[in-house]
Amino acid sequence: MQESMQTFVRIYFRRLGLLLLGLVIILCGWFVWSNYDYRVAVREAKAAGFEWEAQEPADLIKNDWHAIFDRHIWNSAFRSLSIRDVSDLRSYRKLIHRLQPTEMLIEGSDNGEMNILKGLDSLRILSLGHCPKLQNLNALVEVPRLGSIECVDCPDLENLDGLKSASELTNLKIVFCQKLRSVDGLKNISTLLNLSLNECPALRNIDALKGLRGLIKLALYRTPNISMKALSELRAALPSTDIVLPDGTESPAPNTRQ
Repeated sequence: MQESMQTFVRIYFRRLGLLLLGLVIILCGWFVWSNYDYRVAVREAKAAGFEWEAQEPADLIKNDWHAIFDRHIWNSAFRSLSIRDVSDLRSYRKLIHRLQPTEMLIEGSDNGEMNILKGLDSLRILSLGHCPKLQNLNALVEVPRLGSIECVDCPDLENLDGLKSASELTNLKIVFCQKLRSVDGLKNISTLLNLSLNECPALRNIDALKGLRGLIKLALYRTPNISMKALSELRAALPSTDIVLPDGTESPAPNTRQ
């Protein structure tokens, strides 16, 4: 009986060892393949005329192996992708997702939506510029970890509803978007610290901003259709926020005034 139990234990641990070895081999294979595919994607991006800059923890550790114990090294990694003057980005969706950028600039695109970004969990910083047909940011509902967004000179952008799920957003800059009428998508983003809504002449209703009590600075420069009543109500609702008014006048938070 005892001998049979010992045999069973030996067989059990032997099979367990083989299973663990198999898992290690699979993980190593996955890592090697992912690294290879990433390197290939970088070459394809550069061949397409994209600008790419990256700093990987592994590159830093190569220079000093002691860095492996520095948690700041692991947090300092970034992958920056810049795409300029590519009218239709849809054919590059798979390539962008293979690169897994943490920062991204898209400039001069004719896409009406940014569906290529859907599911891009790695993205933290996004800049959109001179996109004349961009109508909304709805695709960003599926990019939940964005911390900073900049949207400049997108004349057809009408609302910010696509940002309603941006639970980590701290900085938002919307400039020269002439058709922007609604900022209701910002209503529940309690993480926002800095918000610029400059040169958006169609913007009238700013009630959604009253609940953003964490704002440090709010800029509403050259938004001429916001009424004085709405501005007064906003000032009362955000007593700790420095506000730049439509005429460029600064209205500092009452507790910061000299």
